[in-house]
Amino acid sequence: MVAPDHRISFFNAGCEALTGWLTEDVVGQLCEFVTEPEATTPESLAACLCPPATAFEGRVVSLPAQIVCRNGERLPRTLNFIPLKDEEGALACVLGAIAEAESSNRLAPNGAADELHSELAALRLFLIRRFGVKSLVCRSDAMLRVAEQFAIARATGSPVLIWGESGSGKEHLARAIHYDSPRRTRAFVPLDCLILSALELGQMLKRLLFPDEDAYASPWALEPGTLFLANVDALPRDAQQIVADAFRSENPRTRELRLMASTTCEPAHLADDKDRLRADFFHLLTPFCIAIPPLRHRMDDLRLLAQYLLEELNRGDARQLNGFGDDVWEKFEEYNWPGNVGELLAVIREARAACNEPLIRAKDLPFRLRSGLDAQALGPQRRAPVAALEPLLAHTEREQIERALAQSRHNKSRAAQLLGMTRPRLYRRMEILGIRDEPAET
Repeated sequence: MVAPDHRISFFNAGCEALTGWLTEDVVGQLCEFVTEPEATTPESLAACLCPPATAFEGRVVSLPAQIVCRNGERLPRTLNFIPLKDEEGALACVLGAIAEAESSNRLAPNGAADELHSELAALRLFLIRRFGVKSLVCRSDAMLRVAEQFAIARATGSPVLIWGESGSGKEHLARAIHYDSPRRTRAFVPLDCLILSALELGQMLKRLLFPDEDAYASPWALEPGTLFLANVDALPRDAQQIVADAFRSENPRTRELRLMASTTCEPAHLADDKDRLRADFFHLLTPFCIAIPPLRHRMDDLRLLAQYLLEELNRGDARQLNGFGDDVWEKFEEYNWPGNVGELLAVIREARAACNEPLIRAKDLPFRLRSGLDAQALGPQRRAPVAALEPLLAHTEREQIERALAQSRHNKSRAAQLLGMTRPRLYRRMEILGIRDEPAET
């Protein structure tokens, strides 16, 4: 049973036998509407058993679920939620019954948001089992390729260059690689080359790569395990040399330090632009390159990604939202998301704050999205095409000379005067442009 405050109030002997968790482990746990791919704590079980918000509003709901057992086993089951009311008609609790998966047709069918929640849980389990990735949500071909590259990158210590548009999740991927690698017990040190000045970058790199004996008292509590250079194409050339020298030398500190970087530029363009990156630094960065596609090129991921971001925002919050209405999906799928996943997260955060129902509706979406859709519908202002200059000038000159000749009734002196040139020059231009010399009318 789950109380109105979303805490588990009753957990019977049958649930203990099924899951391996004891009543004292589970009762009092807060149920958050999130997907938990790992079965490591009672909180993971509580998340699996969480009723959707519609159940707290009085609706009978049935959901497919993967029940996480204490020994790590996962059991496919159906969760049937029945709201129970007190004598005054107020919600007393939500009764949850764990049934065999085949019996899900006995109660009310799932809503679309509840189905997406279950689909997200299944997808995250698949990604963990296949690629070992816990913090990526993807099923599009382009992002499954990124997941495969992630699995390779986390198993090696080679430098990694991640490239893609702003907001596409480059630093998120770099952190995921670090925290799923043997270096997870060391610090992830990000430096943004666009934000920090050349002086600050140089000083921080020297302190990090060539530290004194007591360097790790400050500024990092943990010994660094990964150096991540965001917007690496903005790193000054002298700072590039500092990094290249440190990693190419027998510096004992860099033996345990991994180099990762990100850029919005395609690596081939960086290789061609010698003014941006030194050749030795570029080759140091690029043994392994990962391209993250923009959100508009991975729209198959949009619904599950949005559901994941919403559920992550549910964590630790008293308000637990189920998902999105159909009218929201229409807007989301019409929009081209120039800010990528970063913009999607900002939109969902603002919409969640404005929402007072179990589902986010179109009316809750922030003005930025609505105005962006309007601007997108209008399209960019059409620019005049650029034409070759010589033909354009010749056409304009011919047109003006013919107009002056017509206005002066082919009086060459008068036409030259109208055009602001001498008569000999007019004759030369007429000959070059092939304008016939017709006699003036009398």
